Amino acid sequence: MFIMTWCGNLKNQFKLISFDFDGVIISQVNSWGFLRDYKKIPSGRITDYRVKLNPREFRDSEHELFRSLKLHYNDFVEAGELLNLQPLVKEVIKDLYEAGLKIIINSAAPHVMVQQKIKEIGPQYFLQIFCMHPLFDFKGYFFDTFLPFETENFDVDKIGVIEFTRKRENIKKEEVLHIGDGMTDIICFKEYHGISYNVHNEEVRKSANKHIESLGELIDLLL
Repeated sequence: MFIMTWCGNLKNQFKLISFDFDGVIISQVNSWGFLRDYKKIPSGRITDYRVKLNPREFRDSEHELFRSLKLHYNDFVEAGELLNLQPLVKEVIKDLYEAGLKIIINSAAPHVMVQQKIKEIGPQYFLQIFCMHPLFDFKGYFFDTFLPFETENFDVDKIGVIEFTRKRENIKKEEVLHIGDGMTDIICFKEYHGISYNVHNEEVRKSANKHIESLGELIDLLL
């Protein structure tokens, strides 16, 4: 396991920045939950998640529910358009890109909704978007999901995303920075340099090398 210690000067230290989406790029902490609220979808088996159901079993139960409600591609588009970007995220992403940093999205958020916000920020600034892909039939109705990188427990594998990207781009581990807000980001903080933002759990903040209160702080730290 690679663990990077905190140092005061981070300028010119990184080549790849991995951004979580929910809570970091957007203010909402759960885009799937936002879709559920927007379409007034019943809670299903949410209370059984990680108690009686592993991530794959929970996703299967959600798929069955979404199919029964005839959730449509346009529902994802509409919900995605209503998501709120975090303050300064457009400016920060643009500045980081223009400074030569490679930027990826690393999340389990639905790809269709992520794309609505990427269009607002500027798709040219992102090297790659890694997230969960809802699948639709020829009429546009939801029928399944595809997650490109999964752990053995069928959960999102954020480490797998970063390793795939950094090896393809010939980037060292110490040149990777991950920015996140939740429990699924802690494993990235342990493997790479980590910055926490907009956290709702003290364990997340303590696991990161650095905590920021505004995305604008990234410019001072990195550039």
